Amino acid sequence: MSHYLVNQLIHVMWSTKNLHYQFQKSLKSDLLAYITTIIKSKNGRVLATGGFSDHIHLLIVLPPEISLSLLLGHVKAYSSKWIKSCEHIDPEFSWQEGYLAVSTQEDKLSSICRYIEGEESRHQSLSYLDEVTSILKQQNIRFNKDYL
Repeated sequence: MSHYLVNQLIHVMWSTKNLHYQFQKSLKSDLLAYITTIIKSKNGRVLATGGFSDHIHLLIVLPPEISLSLLLGHVKAYSSKWIKSCEHIDPEFSWQEGYLAVSTQEDKLSSICRYIEGEESRHQSLSYLDEVTSILKQQNIRFNKDYL
């Protein structure tokens, strides 16, 4: 085929390094808009954004010409630089090294969007590590708790 016929739908999440940094709501909103701009500049699409004070969730359409790892490398590098340029931000801020990414299908998009949009209320009673553990179990991904 001479054309890309690809629909890579990926739910991605990652946290601040060691869950140390807590975003204010106003900064998180601007950060998610900035991350969306980065992904669009790489020909990706963002279908949903969310997160809590210490982590980010995205539902993206991954463009066929770039790997997820390379795209998220750009997102983390540029957004980290942007965060450090904001007033009253710790200059030692950084993202965790890894990320969690799971593929999905068109018929699951609305439920994943609702899930991502419900982050604020969900984390009133659920920690980031409990959320990650739950997603890993749902997706049947083997993991070692020492890596979380």
